[in-house]
Amino acid sequence: MKVFRQGDVVLRELNWWERLLRRGTWVSERVLARGERTGHMHRLRGDVAVLEDGRGNRTLSVRGVVSLSHEEHPAIEIPPGEYAVRVQREFVAQDRPRSFAD
Repeated sequence: MKVFRQGDVVLRELNWWERLLRRGTWVSERVLARGERTGHMHRLRGDVAVLEDGRGNRTLSVRGVVSLSHEEHPAIEIPPGEYAVRVQREFVAQDRPRSFAD
């Protein structure tokens, strides 16, 4: 299983069962996460399709080599495949879990 991480964004390769069960709508959005404080974005460039299930869960269908870029991190290349997108959450004991702010 391939896993790629850039800051608070994690891409995990889907297994055959997850690929079979995925559902959603193909969207044109190529930004995986936005920084709440800085406004910086984790942005995809290349031949990729993004599927969103309506609950905020996204999967990627990467057809060619894709670049994941961010202003504060080195760009990484993602090889062809199917990936689940996860954005790291921050836990604060007195609050509910919330999105991580970089």
